[in-house]
Amino acid sequence: MKNTKENIIQAAVLLLEEDKNCSLEEIATKAGVSRRTLHRYFDGKEELIIVVFNTLAKKYYQGILEIIAVEKPIFETVKSLFSYDLKMFSSHSTVYYLYENFNDKYKFNDEDIEKVEAEAIRIFSKLRKEGHCNKKLNTQWINAYFDSIIHLGNQQIQNGIAYKKVEKTTWQLFWNGIRI
Repeated sequence: MKNTKENIIQAAVLLLEEDKNCSLEEIATKAGVSRRTLHRYFDGKEELIIVVFNTLAKKYYQGILEIIAVEKPIFETVKSLFSYDLKMFSSHSTVYYLYENFNDKYKFNDEDIEKVEAEAIRIFSKLRKEGHCNKKLNTQWINAYFDSIIHLGNQQIQNGIAYKKVEKTTWQLFWNGIRI
C-alpha cells in the first residue's frame, strides 16, 4: 500500500514538472492506478500537490544537511551547496513556482527552515572568518546574495539556457561578488 502512495507521489512529481495543470487522471495513469485508487490516498489535486511539495521540500532539506555534514574545506562546502540549490530548484521548477507564487498555501516546515538557515549563517560566517570574502559583508548579506543568485540562475535555466553554463556563470557571479 505504501508503494502505491509513493508511486502516485512520484508520478505527480514527474507530471507536474511537465505540466502544472496536469489532471488527476493523467497522474493516476502515470502511477499505474485507477483514479479511484488515487482518491483512496488523496482527496483531490490540492492535497496531492501539498504532499508533493512537502516530499520535495523534505528531500531538499535532507540534501542540504548531508552536504553540510561532510568534512571538507568551507569553499568546497559552499560550492556544493550552490550547485545543489541550483540543481534542486531547476529540476523541480513546479515546487519553486508554487512556493514563489502561492507561499500562503505552500510553506516549508518552519523547523526545517530555521535549521537550514542557522547552518547557512554558520557556514557563511566561517567563510568570512577564513578570509574568503570581503569582511565588510555580513553573513545575512552573503546569504541573501547567495539566494538571489540561485533565483537568477533558476530563471535562466527556465528560459532555456543550459544548466552547466548557468551553473558556471552564476557561481562566478556569486564568488566574485562576495570577494569585492
